Amino acid sequence: MQECREPDQFRAIVHTISHPDESLKKSAVAFIAEHLVSPTLDCKASGLVDFLVASLEGPAAKDAFMLLCKLQELYKEYNAGLDTSKMIEADKEIVTTNERVQQSIFLRFLPVPFVRTIMKDFNYERSYEIFAADNARQPELVWDKDMRGLMLREVRGHVEKYVKTLQEFASKRIESIEDMPRYPEPFGKVIVYPQLSGEMRSGEYYLNTPEVKGRVEDLNSNSLVESLEKTLSEIMSNSEHIDFAKLDIVLGSFKIAFRGY
Repeated sequence: MQECREPDQFRAIVHTISHPDESLKKSAVAFIAEHLVSPTLDCKASGLVDFLVASLEGPAAKDAFMLLCKLQELYKEYNAGLDTSKMIEADKEIVTTNERVQQSIFLRFLPVPFVRTIMKDFNYERSYEIFAADNARQPELVWDKDMRGLMLREVRGHVEKYVKTLQEFASKRIESIEDMPRYPEPFGKVIVYPQLSGEMRSGEYYLNTPEVKGRVEDLNSNSLVESLEKTLSEIMSNSEHIDFAKLDIVLGSFKIAFRGY
C-alpha cells in the first residue's frame, strides 16, 4: 500500500468524504481504502472514522462500511478511554471479556450484539446486508431502519459544525494547506438505542424474534418442561461438556412460553 506521509495532505483527502457530492464522496472513500490505509495514520484525530460512519447511507455507504471494517483490523487502541457505563450490564460484560469486541471501531456506534456479529466470523458482506436492512430481527441481534437513522443523526450532528467550518474555509483564499481547520474531537460517546430497552434477552439471544418464537409455537408446555429438565440434568452430570448455546435457547423458550408471547 502507498503511504501518505503528510498529515495535512491526509486530512485534506479525508475531509473530501464530507462533501455533499455523492460521487466525489464515493471516490474519496475508494481512494483512501486502496492507497492510504496504514497503521501510521491517525484515523481518530483526522475524523476519518466519524466521516465514514456519517456516510453510511447513499451511494458510498457500502464502501464506507467496508473501509471501517478494514480500519478496525489496524487500529487496536481506538476505544482507549471510551466510557461504556451506559451499556446494559450484559453488554458491558461482553465488552470486558471479548477483546475483539472491545477493540472494534464500531463499538461506540452499534449495539454490542451487532459488533459481536461483525467480529465473530469477519463476514463483512453479510454484516453490511444486516446494517442496510430495514428490519433485521434475529436471535443474536436486533437492528432496523429506525436504529440506523438514530445512529446517522447522532454522528452527523457531531460532525455538522466542523463541516460548516470547512465550507467557510473553502470559500477563502488558501495560503497553505497547513491552515486547514483541525477536526476538534472524535465522536466520544456510546450511542444508546431506546428501541432495545423493551427487548428481553436470555444470554446472547433476543427472545421476541421469529426464530425463537417459532420454537415455542412448535412445542407444548410438557415438551418445554422436559427439555428444560433434560438440559439441567446434563449440567448436573457433565458440566464440562454442556452446550450453553443450547441451554440459552431452551431457557429462552421457557421464558417466552410463560410470558404469553
